[in-house]
Amino acid sequence: MEDSLAMIFTFILAVLLMFLFPLMDTWERQDDMSYMLAYSKVVDFVDSVRNTGYFTQDMLDQLSDDLTSTGNIFEIQMEHRKLIYGSNGGNLVTGYLYSFNDQIEEELEKNNRYDKFDKGDYFFVSIKNTNKTQSTLIKEFLYSSSLSSLKIGVPYGGMIRNSTNL
Repeated sequence: MEDSLAMIFTFILAVLLMFLFPLMDTWERQDDMSYMLAYSKVVDFVDSVRNTGYFTQDMLDQLSDDLTSTGNIFEIQMEHRKLIYGSNGGNLVTGYLYSFNDQIEEELEKNNRYDKFDKGDYFFVSIKNTNKTQSTLIKEFLYSSSLSSLKIGVPYGGMIRNSTNL
């Protein structure tokens, strides 16, 4: 009886070592490649906006399509910080007026273009995956616990260098 239990245990251990762990490592590398692609696409998009001072619905759709090509589902968050000036008792005061996804998407629906940027404003894009990747699913199976779905997240942004509002 002990020989049977030892053989079953050995078989289970062999399956884990020969199949599941290499498979998990392969999916981890896939997540790494997905992260690198997502990072480069977000950087390209944001830098294009920073250099031109606008973006269109087509540009945003292209970013979304490029991110979806990784096999993951992404949530895209955008933020525009508009530099504003004012005075307080004769002193010049600066601050920022924030616009988020709702306001930006509303403008995109109206004009098919978002060009409310002025030189000195800030634009940020943050993406994160909303689905569980293959490596997360296999880890959940191996560890018998629930893990967070966030595996790929990219925040990127910066100051607008050029503006169409002159």
